[in-house]
Amino acid sequence: MLLRRPGRDARAPRARARRPGAGRARRLLRRGPRGRADPPARGLGPGALPRARRVGARGDHRGRPARGRARPGAAPGTRAGPRRGRARRAPRLARRARARPRGVQGALARAPRRARPVKRLALVAGAAAALAPAAGAAFVLLGPIWPDGSAPLDVGAIGGGFRNALLDAADAWEDASDFEFRPSFGGDGACDRDAFGRGPLEEGAEFHDRDCDGFALGFDVLAVTQYETQGGRFAGVGLVFNEDLDWELYAGPWRDDEPEFFRVALHELGHWLGLDHEDGAPSIMSTFAGDTDELRADDVAGVRALYGPDPDPPPPPPGPEPLDPAAACRRDQLRAAAALCRRELACEAKRAGAPAEDPAGLARDACLASAAERFARQYGRAEARAAEAGAACPSSADAAAAAALVRDPAAALAAGLLAGSDEASRPDARLRERLLRAAGAACDAALRAEARFVREGDAERLAKRRARARAGFLGKAEAAIARAAGAGVAYAGTPPPEGADLLDALADAVAAAAAGS
Repeated sequence: MLLRRPGRDARAPRARARRPGAGRARRLLRRGPRGRADPPARGLGPGALPRARRVGARGDHRGRPARGRARPGAAPGTRAGPRRGRARRAPRLARRARARPRGVQGALARAPRRARPVKRLALVAGAAAALAPAAGAAFVLLGPIWPDGSAPLDVGAIGGGFRNALLDAADAWEDASDFEFRPSFGGDGACDRDAFGRGPLEEGAEFHDRDCDGFALGFDVLAVTQYETQGGRFAGVGLVFNEDLDWELYAGPWRDDEPEFFRVALHELGHWLGLDHEDGAPSIMSTFAGDTDELRADDVAGVRALYGPDPDPPPPPPGPEPLDPAAACRRDQLRAAAALCRRELACEAKRAGAPAEDPAGLARDACLASAAERFARQYGRAEARAAEAGAACPSSADAAAAAALVRDPAAALAAGLLAGSDEASRPDARLRERLLRAAGAACDAALRAEARFVREGDAERLAKRRARARAGFLGKAEAAIARAAGAGVAYAGTPPPEGADLLDALADAVAAAAAGS
């Protein structure tokens, strides 16, 4: 299901031709999910309840025929006009759902390979506040469930404060019901991707610019959850957050230029549990992204209808004390540095994974420039907020100097991890991409640990978080190198321990500068 941004065309998107062998569906939350049967049927995470349809027929998410005239010779229900490449996505939380046809609940019946139906729903940012309360429960169920009332959730590919926010979102659903997430920290993320960005679902979450079918998310897509079902049960789930966006954590009104991670994670985990979009009552599962940042009564009713109430609900936690303006500036600048480091290494990873698509590195250079511009905006915004409160940021460095503290060592680390690469070898390209993405996640986690330390002041927790970030990079890097060695790749770049040392030195230098040291 795709969570999209507001202000774009909200019409139902045209179905697009799928390549042979692509059997998954997804839901997109635009600016999100995947669906196994007997053999596994695939459907999208969030979105409308799938309905069975005729093979090859197309229509909207309720199974109604698509509007418009049919093309000459086209099957009934198809849209008019020739297909020209990829269909334009609508600005909403959409997902494509496909399933194999043997009695799968909540999954779209899978057509033969020559004509597989695609299904989408869209979540548009900025419109949730306009919903009016409805009488009684209005929640909608996808169909498949977790029969034992628990589900795996691997968060190892999500770093820093975002990992904690994702776990907090899982806790919110657990507190509202008798359901339990089983978190783990060592997987590949949403899926185990091949050289084309496709792969089987891994019951995890990650930042990436493509879904697990290898389709680019686009700048207007916030997240996509994809699932597989078998016999009315979930058999696999994967959640991808768009890594190209300026993710933040904040309370209050939604800011479209900085999508708020926690409420998007809360929405997507609702699909993970089996809830569909709901626009008949105020709900985090609304088709529209907006100011709602907590579970509402309809969400609680929906998850309890699936798994029952929590037999021992916890007391509400105390609210955090507000930071003084100078400390808030320091925290926000550290968050901006964390995002810059992750984006810098993600730009390198994109080119490393598909060097033939960017032989001269022009797309990578444009990506790096965009990351630097975003950092400058976020850094300046933190300074402006402090100035409005009559305070000054502890750091005396301007945005360019602060960016250099991140960009220079990140570029050196990327060069070391890419040393000796063979761009003609797909296994080697996949290895370099994995190493760079692991480095980006670890850098993000280390700097966000420093940002949390500004609020908490707990040096022991800071040390544990920094150690987890380092261990996460070492584990992923060593596993990727071992996997590549099995495919005949001899890695000659920077050893993982040296790369971890470079990341630690980067985080130490940025944290010291942010503190004014």
